[in-house]
Amino acid sequence: MRVSDIYSAGIHGINQVSRFLTQKRHRKQQQKRQPDLALRYAGDWAFIDPKTNQKHDMAISPDFSIMIDHRELPGRIIGLDADQLVFLDHYGFQLKVFANHNGPSEIYDESSNRTYPVINHRDVPQQDDETEDEPDNSDENY
Repeated sequence: MRVSDIYSAGIHGINQVSRFLTQKRHRKQQQKRQPDLALRYAGDWAFIDPKTNQKHDMAISPDFSIMIDHRELPGRIIGLDADQLVFLDHYGFQLKVFANHNGPSEIYDESSNRTYPVINHRDVPQQDDETEDEPDNSDENY
């Protein structure tokens, strides 16, 4: 065996180890970012179809499974970053969920070629079931 062959094998081995460590570091960085993205997208949302004026509920779980109107969408995530989540359904159409710092802001449905604004359930005021028919007269005794 020649010295140049040993040298080449050594350099190749060092490159392989370096590539492995770089890939491992990159995977760890992605795993660290994943919870941040889960916090951004996960939650209960809604959107209104302007064509039918019907409200649809959408839930995104921390593992990025998507339910619309309480039915899980079959498919898989093909893209995910801070700005958008791209879901490929079992028919081959993409559902893109665009987000900002408050969570999802728009949904683009490739099957209908439509974009829907997202309603954040946290921003919708809750209505009390009790209605106050009688005025508050607690100050009348003074």
